[in-house]
Amino acid sequence: MKINKAKELLTEGTLSIKEISYKLAFDSPYYFSRLFKKKTGAAPSQWSNTTSPKDLDLWEG
Repeated sequence: MKINKAKELLTEGTLSIKEISYKLAFDSPYYFSRLFKKKTGAAPSQWSNTTSPKDLDLWEG
């Protein structure tokens, strides 16, 4: 659930990765980034830069 919320927040682009990690109660931005990449196959910074509709299939992750 946290990863799905993180995807939404990253897509909005209003919060930094650090802010998102603390907002969603992860231990650290580093841990959040590692877990996000493991679950989605993309780093949070890559996710927030995704604008192409073909890239949105990552939502399945």
